[in-house]
Amino acid sequence: MTTRTSVRWSLGRAAFIGCVISAVLVAMHFARGVEPYPSQTLAGQIGYWLGYAGIYPIIFVIIAAIRNAFIPKDPNAERRPSVIGNFFWPATFKAQPSGVARFGRVLHWLFAMGAAAFVIGGVYTLFATYDTNTGLALIAFGGGICFLIGRALRYILAGE
Repeated sequence: MTTRTSVRWSLGRAAFIGCVISAVLVAMHFARGVEPYPSQTLAGQIGYWLGYAGIYPIIFVIIAAIRNAFIPKDPNAERRPSVIGNFFWPATFKAQPSGVARFGRVLHWLFAMGAAAFVIGGVYTLFATYDTNTGLALIAFGGGICFLIGRALRYILAGE
């Protein structure tokens, strides 16, 4: 009697499938020409479309995570870091980092926290004060540039 071993589902692939379904549904929505949500603010429109388009990837990731929780992890499986994931947060580390490499890592962490603060402040500005220009600028430029500076410093100083 042979036993069938189940393979864990990829959370990234589950999110991608949810994004494809979401894109098809949003395209069908626009093709019908239906006014989706009579909002007076841009923040309300953004929130509506993020909820409308973002719920399907979230559902697919939750289903895959619940399924993966009941499947035992293969101890012999080799984990390969993805290129995009490695860009945002490196998965390959130096075994014996020097002081400069550690300083680069700390700077990356500090700038990542600063980027998160910019994003949180931008979301607050979008929804609490309804100032869309300032909120989107905080998220895109403040958070994005802060994160990229930290990532560049880690690449330069730590070589990761």
